[in-house]
Amino acid sequence: MKKKFISLGFVILIMLGLFLWAKPLLSQGGLLGKPAPSFTVTALDGKTISLESLKGKVVILNFWATWCPPCRSEIPEFVQFYRDYEKKGVMIIGIGVNDSDAALQEFSKTNRINYPVANDKGNRVSSSYGGIRSIPTTFVIDRKGIIRDMRVGGIDRQELLKITEPCLAGDSK
Repeated sequence: MKKKFISLGFVILIMLGLFLWAKPLLSQGGLLGKPAPSFTVTALDGKTISLESLKGKVVILNFWATWCPPCRSEIPEFVQFYRDYEKKGVMIIGIGVNDSDAALQEFSKTNRINYPVANDKGNRVSSSYGGIRSIPTTFVIDRKGIIRDMRVGGIDRQELLKITEPCLAGDSK
């Protein structure tokens, strides 16, 4: 009888742990198909960027850090993708989390990041997007400001194209 209670206790603890781990992902997933939370950031170059100012563009909002290996490996893909698709109405914004301005600035310069990068001081932006628990995390927002996709983990060019193409074509439902 005692073993059954101990086993039941372990099962309950495991389920509670899974729920607490998955809850942030569920809340982020709950954003799909809904208007993207508004934000205003100051990019490293001093320019202010707001989601409202980007209406009509497909926005790729990428939460990342300079010390994160999957983040570092996807940066060249984002740089090339932005080079190829900026004139077609794509805006990529890199939101640095848990980094200093100096680290973001140096990394951006060294890696020739050609899209705006901002530091999420105080986690204001990441909090409004369900609290980023794992990086990189990327949101794709269509031309009307609706979140159409969310990815946790690194993304390559093919995946970027696959998730932005419907938004660029205007068929983002």
